[in-house]
Amino acid sequence: MPTLHIDHAISDLTVWREAFDPLQEVRRQAGVLHEVVRQPVGEPHRIVVDLEFDTVENAQKFLEFLTKDIWATPANAPALVGSPTAVILETVLADDVRDRSVDPLDLVKQIYAGFEVGDPSIALEHFSEQATIEQDPRLPWGGRYTGRDGALEFMSKLVATVDTRLVIDTIFQAGDDIIQVGRSVGTLRDSGVPIDVAECHVWTIRNSVIDGVRFYIDSEAVLKALD
Repeated sequence: MPTLHIDHAISDLTVWREAFDPLQEVRRQAGVLHEVVRQPVGEPHRIVVDLEFDTVENAQKFLEFLTKDIWATPANAPALVGSPTAVILETVLADDVRDRSVDPLDLVKQIYAGFEVGDPSIALEHFSEQATIEQDPRLPWGGRYTGRDGALEFMSKLVATVDTRLVIDTIFQAGDDIIQVGRSVGTLRDSGVPIDVAECHVWTIRNSVIDGVRFYIDSEAVLKALD
């Protein structure tokens, strides 16, 4: 997962956030999937930002946008002090050494809680490199995807097409599978057409690792709205 790592001095955290927070939608549209803001211990006038992207190309484009349109204009970066340091990183090794034994039902509930606030990190942390995502290939984001990179590609296509939230009716366990049944409610991004369709997700989880997810939705209703 490409990460744009930014490190720079600031005059005041509150002023910095007043400029940073309103651009969340801009970052999302630019391909940001996850963002983390930190400050070094004992350094209140320094900020470190990590923005995770779906592709290196999108990370490069966003860095160009920041350089030309944000950092070069004091009014757009009122708390910036000096020149930021920015580098695009690619993951070589990522491992979680904690004991990740977790009840599968609780894990899926945590995943949906993350989705509710736009944070897919819990799902990605538990997604194996052999895991698959499957959904009706007729949908713009549908098809079969493998591994974490595949999961990111799926999520990127999904959020680029629809702006929806899940209304969950029930979640229950059946063997190695966790079943979620509910509705997907929201709009199509390009047209603004509303959608409210039945959906069902089937998560296969073994040893606290996601082995696969099958996403079912009322495809006919969605395709009609897309037409």
